[in-house]
Amino acid sequence: MIHYDFDMLTVVPRAGPPGSGAGREAMAQFRDPRVVEMLRRADEAVRDIFTEAGFGLNVYRSGAPAGRYPAADAAARDAALRRFGEVLEQWHDARPEVMRGLDWGGFRVGDFVAAAEAARPIQPAELAAWRAEQSARFRRRREAARRGTGARMLARRALRLGGGVTAVMLMTVALGASPF
Repeated sequence: MIHYDFDMLTVVPRAGPPGSGAGREAMAQFRDPRVVEMLRRADEAVRDIFTEAGFGLNVYRSGAPAGRYPAADAAARDAALRRFGEVLEQWHDARPEVMRGLDWGGFRVGDFVAAAEAARPIQPAELAAWRAEQSARFRRRREAARRGTGARMLARRALRLGGGVTAVMLMTVALGASPF
């Protein structure tokens, strides 16, 4: 499943004295590398639409969970989405024949807009707690892998030993899905 979540990255151009805050602007960056790859495969005009709207073609993660974004980024996100809509409309009005034949590289504008509208802000304290929980989960998995007792390791062993269905069920659970 493609995730169209994006985060705002504050960019400070080299112009202006250091520490002045002059020229600061926020750039939207997608979290999912597959989305960035789709845009890189897309026609140049598609990439131009995104860059004109203030989206970068690199991956950036604020650390917020899927479907959420740091509350402090709300105004910048709204501005980026508004600008995207304006640029898309400008391109459509000025170059309708170009817009009809564009290869979007698999990027689905409707899915992107739906994801952006569904995303909800996360407050700093909630974000910090979520990050701490993710770090603890990662440490537990790393320790289990080191000991050879992690779910994935056990599934791999079962596969090597010809465990068939048991191994598939263990791997399914290890990847976070329910086999039932």
